[in-house]
Amino acid sequence: MKKKETSMPGVQKKDPKTLVIGFLIITIIIILAYTFGNITGANVNEQTMLEVNPKVVTAGDLIKISIKPGTDGINRIYRICEAENDMCRVRYSFKCGEYKCKQIHSVEYKTSSSWDGIYYIKIFDYTNERWEKAYFTVLNDQI
Repeated sequence: MKKKETSMPGVQKKDPKTLVIGFLIITIIIILAYTFGNITGANVNEQTMLEVNPKVVTAGDLIKISIKPGTDGINRIYRICEAENDMCRVRYSFKCGEYKCKQIHSVEYKTSSSWDGIYYIKIFDYTNERWEKAYFTVLNDQI
């Protein structure tokens, strides 16, 4: 006696090879989409922006330090250093409540009347895992 096939009308049996090939095609499409996103920048973390203004000041004048942290934030401590010898003269911190800041901050700092030359603000950026720097020049007629 012949065994009667009990399949639903209009439904075909799937070959295991077809399922594996379909799975591989979907996997390849996902990998290509992710890679394309990396190439075009769609998957890139937001970058930290550090700015100091004005770029040229007279010794004793105020500078404004503005920071917009990237995706992973910045260390709350910032330093003001001499560009000539990388000696950091000032160490302050943003008011974040934690060691890592993820909010936009802006502070004013009064430069020393004894400063003269090129200086920079540096802050550690956790998004890029490196120091970000912004340069400014202090002019001093007294020296």
